[in-house]
Amino acid sequence: VINKDCPVEAFILSEKGRGFKLNPRSSLVDVDGNFTEAFDPEVRREKLLERLLLTAPKPHSIYDLGEEFYVSESVVLKDRQILQESLAIYGLDLKMRQRKLFIDGDEAQIRSAILNLLPMFNQLDLEQITQNKVQPLDGELAHFCLGLLITLERELGVN
Repeated sequence: VINKDCPVEAFILSEKGRGFKLNPRSSLVDVDGNFTEAFDPEVRREKLLERLLLTAPKPHSIYDLGEEFYVSESVVLKDRQILQESLAIYGLDLKMRQRKLFIDGDEAQIRSAILNLLPMFNQLDLEQITQNKVQPLDGELAHFCLGLLITLERELGVN
């Protein structure tokens, strides 16, 4: 599978009876052309913000977040400062307690931040779905998701 993704030469060399070894002329960048994009600071912060908002107020270990995004804990803490500015507009705080990060704020403020800060959520107009207007996404899936959201709101007693 890895060698199929390699554009030029095989990344893993194998000979019958001799085992496997890495091709010294290949690099990880050759295997995955998106290698540098995956670690772009803006993309990383966006993914970190997405993770924290969608699971708020659940705390996440700074160490685990660093491992997930392949950065040090100090980089996660620096990202925290930058993300705090974005969240402050919505009256939310990105707090740290016992080496864990979590978003603190009212549920309505969290929803507002999700809607405005996460690109995947501002593409879907729930009002149009309820009125059965044509959407660029799969209507059946959208209706299913809307039903789940309505059930969830009813169970939680949220308007």
